[in-house]
Amino acid sequence: MEYPVLFRYCVLTMLIVIGPLEAAVYQWTDENGRVHFSDRPVDESATEKKIRTTPKSSGNQALPEDRQQRRQRMLDVYENERAEKREAAVKEKEARKERKRKCFSARARYDEYSTAGSIYDYLESGERKYLDKNQRERFIAKLKADVERYCK
Repeated sequence: MEYPVLFRYCVLTMLIVIGPLEAAVYQWTDENGRVHFSDRPVDESATEKKIRTTPKSSGNQALPEDRQQRRQRMLDVYENERAEKREAAVKEKEARKERKRKCFSARARYDEYSTAGSIYDYLESGERKYLDKNQRERFIAKLKADVERYCK
């Protein structure tokens, strides 16, 4: 009698799955006191050990409501993480925009003062105090540092 191909594959699959489930494990101790395990006995001192092949089912199974609550908590956690990431992205975008604005301003100030013939500051009395050569160089160096800091 000829069996259909699908039936043969089913039987073969069952044998492959069931075979390892019934395999025995043997334990023995060598002369140095070390414990060894194997799938076949090495000598007569080897003892067969029982191994649970299927997980023990507990009568304490989670109720569908419990699973639903756990699932909802996980979804809430994921949603909070996504919201935090969105908020961080918005803050980062605003920070880049502010940095770009500061870069533009710092570059304009540097260009203006580096080409100016003279640079002055106002005293408390309202009079102008012109910067000497060293003060001018330090002031322009500070402006250049601002450009480098904001325009990287």
